[in-house]
Amino acid sequence: MPSLAGQFLIAAPSLRDPNFYRSVILIVQHDDEGALGLIVNRPMELTVADAVDDDVEAADGLESQLHLGGPCPGLLSVLHDDNAIGHDVIEGVRFTNDRAEIERLMRSDPARSKYIAGYAGWGPAQLEDEVSEDAWLIADAKADDVFREPPDLWQRLLTRLHLEQYIDPERIPDEPGLN
Repeated sequence: MPSLAGQFLIAAPSLRDPNFYRSVILIVQHDDEGALGLIVNRPMELTVADAVDDDVEAADGLESQLHLGGPCPGLLSVLHDDNAIGHDVIEGVRFTNDRAEIERLMRSDPARSKYIAGYAGWGPAQLEDEVSEDAWLIADAKADDVFREPPDLWQRLLTRLHLEQYIDPERIPDEPGLN
């Protein structure tokens, strides 16, 4: 399987694992050693300033919402659009989990950023097995979707996958009765 870095994994409707139910994951790294992804549609009831230690002065007053990136505990990560920090994932989205770079982002407050605690990780060939078992649907990731906050991202992406060959899904009204 070619690398899925820069793709969305969309939890199949049949996937009932509570860690991934209705999740949308941006794969930021994928190679022979495994894969690392971040759930982008799990906002938490916590700001970055509330979540980080008091010794991170750069976070003082940072009211950006924290997101749950997956069931694996890990350092804070940031998806952002600052071209000077981190590495490209897709056009308009970069990734870093380096503390010094994150503190620079906290101070500069880029136009678009998503702070994420935890991650989803797969060992060698594990993700490929799950994809072959139809646990995940794969879709092209777009920056607007990565930074989108509506609770319906999972449903919007499923609709896009199933209908875009017939109609532009963005033209479908949220209220079908308005069709």
